[in-house]
Amino acid sequence: MFRQLNSVANLNCTKLTELLRETNHTNLLLSVRDTAALSELIQILQPFSEATDINQGDQYTTIGCVVPTVVCLYNVLTELMRTVRFNTPVVKALLDSLMSRFSGIFHNVQINIGSMSGNPKPYSHIYYLIAPVLDPNYGFIWLEEDHPGDEEVKNSVIELIIGIVLLCWLLCFFYSTEVKHIY
Repeated sequence: MFRQLNSVANLNCTKLTELLRETNHTNLLLSVRDTAALSELIQILQPFSEATDINQGDQYTTIGCVVPTVVCLYNVLTELMRTVRFNTPVVKALLDSLMSRFSGIFHNVQINIGSMSGNPKPYSHIYYLIAPVLDPNYGFIWLEEDHPGDEEVKNSVIELIIGIVLLCWLLCFFYSTEVKHIY
């Protein structure tokens, strides 16, 4: 949808208007308001197009992209809620859907999205927290730059992730040591 709308927005308006008038399709002419709303909608959908491209890569692992992408989309949408003029319901619906679908991620990274009912929370497994930290493309950069919380919250999330990674490492170490003793 983003690519189709972007293609329409990039058409030569003068030629399009002329063609529509010549073919008696004046009902399809875009007003100045329509054009502004279309441009705004493209601005809203562009981050989702980029997120889709990143998260459907087939030449690299994508699990490390999930949390940084969701946090970034949350930031973009909350900012757009303050700036959009024509598509506020679209932004609100996208933000509500994002918060509902990825409530486990928001809970784990301590982004308060209000009370979300339902257990278990989608995407709440710890590997979604560990994966971006172990990916050299992300590390903690997404947390430091994109997380909307204050430094105390960010540090708390960093400590949580480091604790989980250390616990996993210790479990692997002790398990491998026990296995060696058995044989």
